[in-house]
Amino acid sequence: MNAKTSISLISIIFLIFSSLTLKSQEDGKQYFSRNDGSYESTASWSDSKHDGPRSGVNPGCKLTTGIKVFIEDSLISECNPMLLDGDARLILRNGGKLELNGDLKLSGNALITIDPNSSLTINGEIFISGKAQVTLNGNLNAHGNITITENSQVCGNGKAKVSGAVSGKGWCNSIHLTPIELIDFTAKLTDDSNVLLEWSPKLATPSDRFILERSTNGMTFHEIAKIEADNSTNSDQDLKRYVDTNLKIGTYYYRITQVNFLNVFKASKLIAVSITKDLNTGACELQVNPNPCVPSCTVTLNDCPNSVYKTYVMDGAGRTISELIPISKTKQKIEYHLNKENFTMPGVYIIRATSESDSLFKKVMIR
Repeated sequence: MNAKTSISLISIIFLIFSSLTLKSQEDGKQYFSRNDGSYESTASWSDSKHDGPRSGVNPGCKLTTGIKVFIEDSLISECNPMLLDGDARLILRNGGKLELNGDLKLSGNALITIDPNSSLTINGEIFISGKAQVTLNGNLNAHGNITITENSQVCGNGKAKVSGAVSGKGWCNSIHLTPIELIDFTAKLTDDSNVLLEWSPKLATPSDRFILERSTNGMTFHEIAKIEADNSTNSDQDLKRYVDTNLKIGTYYYRITQVNFLNVFKASKLIAVSITKDLNTGACELQVNPNPCVPSCTVTLNDCPNSVYKTYVMDGAGRTISELIPISKTKQKIEYHLNKENFTMPGVYIIRATSESDSLFKKVMIR
């Protein structure tokens, strides 16, 4: 081999090596969070090293093969959804925090690592598929369902607070799982036709709002009010109130839903209250408490005249399921015990109490 041939061969090898190096640099991109702010803000990222110059770019809402994102500060993301695919990596470390106002979707071989003292908050649903993994040794807050399919996994020794359901065999038992309870919600009669609704959000921002809905059957709801989280006139800013007025005798089911400004669901709760009589009539009153009946409840006939009452449970079609046997009986009060184990399936049932001169009905939800 002469000198000219050697130089040409060296040049070719150099060009091939340079091409591979450039391709590797293009395929592999690392982003480091720099300061508190928005995930989408270009000022919040460096693509060289954590203390390096700002690059003027951000990772975006879709992370694919070769992209690694390191979060060591507190960031809020409006990505909806945020997607991780291929072998993308999202690493929260050194106390890093990311709050996502949307859904999170992992697929392929994507990996999220949450180190101790770091946290990931998802104000939406989490979907994990393929061979994707979440290594949880810090904190995960999920305001929605977590769905794990195929060969994906969520494992670690961290803590997870979830307001929805966790489904899939890939959830490891080593994770400490607790439910999120975001709203204390109560309903009570203020007189014979008005219901006072009160709630206290345990975790809310000024951008959140609360949607109040009412139902007469526990299944079909319609909106009665929409209240902004920062629009309270109460002296106690944590306690919200709404009065539902001019109601007729019957059972009413109330549902409150907490959402943020992106219409992302955060929490919901159901409660029921009964208006059984006009306070001035003195008629016999039929009560079920609690209603919904979870897992058992007491049926009470109050202020009834001296008469023999028979009390039945009927399904939605009016078919008699069973007759209730009194557990306590006095001159003006009869009590029965109702247990969901006596029913084949959850649903809405009717309690009927009859005497020689009176007939009373009450809807009850068995759950």
